[in-house]
Amino acid sequence: MRPLTEEETKTMFEKLSKYIGENIKLLVDRPDGVYCFRLHHDRVYYMSEKILKLATNFSRDKLMSVGTCFGKFTKTKKFRLHITALDFLAPYAKFKVWVKPGTEQSFLYGNHVLKSGLGRITENTMQYQGVVVYSMADVPLVSPLKVALLVTLLWTVFTVQQRYIFLLVTLMLENKAHIMQMFCFPQCRVFTIGYWIDPLMY
Repeated sequence: MRPLTEEETKTMFEKLSKYIGENIKLLVDRPDGVYCFRLHHDRVYYMSEKILKLATNFSRDKLMSVGTCFGKFTKTKKFRLHITALDFLAPYAKFKVWVKPGTEQSFLYGNHVLKSGLGRITENTMQYQGVVVYSMADVPLVSPLKVALLVTLLWTVFTVQQRYIFLLVTLMLENKAHIMQMFCFPQCRVFTIGYWIDPLMY
């Protein structure tokens, strides 16, 4: 895990600015503490200084995730936003689109939003502008092509020395991915292959 380079920071901020404009500074300069971005396995994580210090206790190859994943860099060095960043982007979004209740279901199944399905839209929204889609109840929405709104259980099984099996349960609920528990069996010993630090715990 390391700080972003100047080029990586520029690429990421250019992507974020399409959605929140100059409000990017509100992500870094927060009244509740010092927050920063860190790169780990080509993914950009957003975390507090407290979580960053906790993460330094683990080696790089053992740390799977820390803080909130904002996105990842592709092999061509392009930055792709992840849906886990929605909770941080939605409050600062400059351009928003509200869809009618009858259109929500269609959008959540991955279809386009037609003009007849628009409830309202932020004024002066340009073509190809990055927007956050809301329901009429001001709830940010996301297509299940990225993350399902229903509860999804992802099971990842690791085998170590044919004796230890680690089962990671990741619960994805309401557009949020949180690490719930890590189970170790058949013998419970101090032997781990990965650590997860959940930002909601601190």
